[in-house]
Amino acid sequence: MTMPSLPKNLDRRPAGMDAPDYAGLMRSADFASQSSPLNLLACDPNQPFFLRHHPKAWRISTTLKLTLVLPDVTKHIIAPGVNGMRTRRKNEAPEMQYRTAVMNATMKGWTYLDPAALIPQECLPDGVPPGSYIREMACQGLINRTIGKHYAEAWEIPIRTLPDDPQSFQWDQEKYERWLKFLVESGQIESPLPGIWKGLTERVRGHFERAQSLNLQPNVAKRYLKYRGDILANYEAATVADWKTPEELAEIAASYLTASDEPKKPKAKRT
Repeated sequence: MTMPSLPKNLDRRPAGMDAPDYAGLMRSADFASQSSPLNLLACDPNQPFFLRHHPKAWRISTTLKLTLVLPDVTKHIIAPGVNGMRTRRKNEAPEMQYRTAVMNATMKGWTYLDPAALIPQECLPDGVPPGSYIREMACQGLINRTIGKHYAEAWEIPIRTLPDDPQSFQWDQEKYERWLKFLVESGQIESPLPGIWKGLTERVRGHFERAQSLNLQPNVAKRYLKYRGDILANYEAATVADWKTPEELAEIAASYLTASDEPKKPKAKRT
């Protein structure tokens, strides 16, 4: 297993690209709150994280043209004393803080996504520069004025915020689901086993059947049953994205490349 590690520069982007850094975008007058006298992002510092996926965690898309089965990706916060993380000793390598926790989770089936990998531009919100799924921004808390770093996912978009209010964000669900689809198509996350998705669908069907037996007012029951019925119909109609062949994967990767990107030539295999 390759141990994941946070990139040294979380705002990194390909050399030669004249895109603004993510923190600068967040602090611009068009987006960020100006409540911090140091012109820092007006929110509390937090901890970095890894994104990971468990083979039993799946959901359906809500914004894509086709109803697809997508991986349900969650955060693993890198904070001492939380989720198996420990305090790093003096002069220890940074990965020693989370090495044991990640190895234990991997043995339980979790797949950790590489935090240094660049997200395809087609999967990023408009205006967000190239980079990985985790972004780092300098910030200052509104209450105690603590200066630190705020870590966010690439799909958390800052919106106009009133002075003296904490910075607000808006989530770009469509571009996020495009990325989840790309993870399955590229083989970074394997498609769900048939038995797992069948079990999830049966659980949703059980929710619908229990809703039918509830003693609700007629107008409330009609809306609630429609809500549960729509969810069940989406689960039954959802298409599972396949793990593509190398040839199909090459076509997918090419479709995500921008005009300034050049695919790397594969190394010749030894015979």
